[in-house]
Amino acid sequence: MIHGKRCLLAALVAAVSIRAAAQDVNPTCAVPFGLQHKLTLTQQDVQALATMQHKPAPSARTLIKGISAKSKSRASKTAVRYSSYTAADTIHFDSFEDWDGTTWAYINSSNWTRYSNCADYISEVNGECPAWMVYQTDGQIAPYATHGSMVAMVMNGYNQWSADSTVLVTPAPKQDEWIVSKLIPSKIAGYNYLSFDIAYMPYTFYYIESYENGEHTAYIDRDSLAFDVEVMISKNMRMPSNRPEDYRLMWKASDDVAPLFADLHSGDDISTNETLMGFHWHHVQIPLSEFEGSNIRVAFRYKGENGGTILLDNIRISNLLPMALYDIPQGAFYYGMSVDGYYEKSAPNTLLPAGVKTTWQSYSNSDSQAFEWTSWNKGDNNTSNSRITTQETLTAVANDFGNTMPYPTLAVRAEGGMGDSYTRGGFVKFGGNTQWEVDGTSRLYGATNCDLTKQYWTASSGSNYAFGAPSKGIWEDIIDLNKEQLTGRLCGILNLYEKPAAPYTFTQIWMPVGAFSTMTNNVKFSCDIHRAILDEEKGYIPSAEPMATTTCTAKTVKDHYRKTKFYSLNFELPQPLTVNEAIFIYIHGFEDNNVTAIAPYAQAQGHDSGKNYAYLSFQRATGGHEVRALSTLMKNANGDGFAASSFLINTDAYFPETTFVEGDIDGDGEVTVDDITTLINYYLDSTFSAAGDLDNDGIITVSDVTSLISLYLNE
Repeated sequence: MIHGKRCLLAALVAAVSIRAAAQDVNPTCAVPFGLQHKLTLTQQDVQALATMQHKPAPSARTLIKGISAKSKSRASKTAVRYSSYTAADTIHFDSFEDWDGTTWAYINSSNWTRYSNCADYISEVNGECPAWMVYQTDGQIAPYATHGSMVAMVMNGYNQWSADSTVLVTPAPKQDEWIVSKLIPSKIAGYNYLSFDIAYMPYTFYYIESYENGEHTAYIDRDSLAFDVEVMISKNMRMPSNRPEDYRLMWKASDDVAPLFADLHSGDDISTNETLMGFHWHHVQIPLSEFEGSNIRVAFRYKGENGGTILLDNIRISNLLPMALYDIPQGAFYYGMSVDGYYEKSAPNTLLPAGVKTTWQSYSNSDSQAFEWTSWNKGDNNTSNSRITTQETLTAVANDFGNTMPYPTLAVRAEGGMGDSYTRGGFVKFGGNTQWEVDGTSRLYGATNCDLTKQYWTASSGSNYAFGAPSKGIWEDIIDLNKEQLTGRLCGILNLYEKPAAPYTFTQIWMPVGAFSTMTNNVKFSCDIHRAILDEEKGYIPSAEPMATTTCTAKTVKDHYRKTKFYSLNFELPQPLTVNEAIFIYIHGFEDNNVTAIAPYAQAQGHDSGKNYAYLSFQRATGGHEVRALSTLMKNANGDGFAASSFLINTDAYFPETTFVEGDIDGDGEVTVDDITTLINYYLDSTFSAAGDLDNDGIITVSDVTSLISLYLNE
């Protein structure tokens, strides 16, 4: 049978390919939105963000009871990356948090010995010494620290030119910068590792600068790596040194950096390449088995000439410390907040479609090397009958409509035997909506992608509200208006909802807000549903035309709890909308000067998956709107990181009782040759089918046909 399928595949691909050659299968249309995921912010922008006043969300109205004692014992733990790195079994740890806040080029002398030759070139007194120093990162110029707020940093030296930029006055120093650890008092075990986080921004690896006839030029020289970082270890060294022959070389940054540039050529524009220019953290692990039974010193050596900037953090020596973590599947919904403000913060439930397998992705840390998932069997929530899966990613079995199950448990282990586990409190429900009856009280909670176990918040600066009008006073200090061609006025907010695991239907949308006032009760707000189109360069962008639209007025906005000033904007679609693709929910009307204050709630901490769902729509100077990801603009509620989150926008999403099979064009519950034939005919006739649009680009293409064939072959 498989052989026959392969022959069918070849014939169908040949037929479709001929058709593709005869017509353009990738038409484009004008989209009045744009999406930019990265902004260049100045120190002034950072200060503007830092002055924002973060307001907490109202506390839970009612702590919903009804979770079994067994479920409570499985309540979700707070899993913070690196939180276990200072555990008792860690024999050495340093994240440079002891800086006194004033001393320039400070390195704790009790933990480290510093060797530097940079003072021969540039004075430390002037604050320009590119030796190792402690630095407090701000998330703008450099990424936030991976532990605490401080990092060790060494900057690249640089050429100094004459006033008319024609004569090189001082060449860049040839840096050879060392920090050597104290002698680690505990003897190394065979299963210990040295681990650390490092980020590098190579400078002249990108650009070779020159001034000729008063003109400054810069170009890429991919063959000249102008810096390196070496990690070296010595055995039983009583006194520190900066002699390479006293150490064993264990790791070099160039081995990781150089391959990124292998395909670059002089003149290539890489200024927007996030992989090359993103200044990202890398986690490095070095086994120490060859040093078993010894006391060691660790040396970090930076070598460069007009080279690069290096950040170093979270240095530890221990056995591997695994930390288990996962996020709910794509296409599932968290239980959110009801229209009148009820929610379950400590253990929110999740809504999954009935009859559909779901994928649970591990986001455990890099120390986690062995995985074991415990999950449900179909229709059986007895833990003694659980399924055990040892893959890193769990594919959970489907369940019938109305069933409820506990969340999966993920256990991870590392070399040396250390283990950790993670699960969530509450339960997983299959099919239906987020209606929940407890102790005789039934309430419809919102279906949302905001995780209420995280912090969520509103933000304001003085009398201005960051997510509403008049917001210009905030955003005009954050966005380069001339460069971006924006007025600074916020027009609305968007929330992305990924492609669901199965089609769902909804009729209502509501958005809780912590502050609300208008000049008149007749002020109108609009809610539009747009297809979310995945653009290769810009990420998700809204479709030009909405799939559905509805409105509400200020008169209908309710303050459900006067003492807490909790409001809710409520929208109802004129008819139910069935969705089987990624969408944006776009709530706007904030540009109206009659709106004094509106402050929607947003998830302040990032999702476990690191995904961002929240976007802002800004008014263009030339008309229309531009869309920006919230995660690139706002700090979280603690002020120490960016929000990679979502707005607390809720719907009454409903997964139907019938089973949905991806690629089932004719609705008979399975993928067959008839489905492939039907989809090819749709393609040839330029007919659109939501069930056949497998890549969610709004058109039936060869890609959809080949994807369907693959589903058929692998069924």
